[in-house]
Amino acid sequence: MNYLLPERLDLLAREYVLGTLDGAARRRFARLLLESPAARLAVQGWEARLTHLAASVPAMRPTPAVWEGLEQRLFG
Repeated sequence: MNYLLPERLDLLAREYVLGTLDGAARRRFARLLLESPAARLAVQGWEARLTHLAASVPAMRPTPAVWEGLEQRLFG
């Protein structure tokens, strides 16, 4: 599979930055980032776009129930 096709590279970079690219696909893309300037530029572009979105959303404090749920899942 040619990961450097523009459409495919854009999709993979977006999923990588969003954190929705997982497992073996994420590992393969991480290796590609070491080898490909085009892949790094695609990731930087998505990081720049999504950083502006994240900055426009107000911070929220999780409720105590959320923290309790996390503690249960992590520590049993």
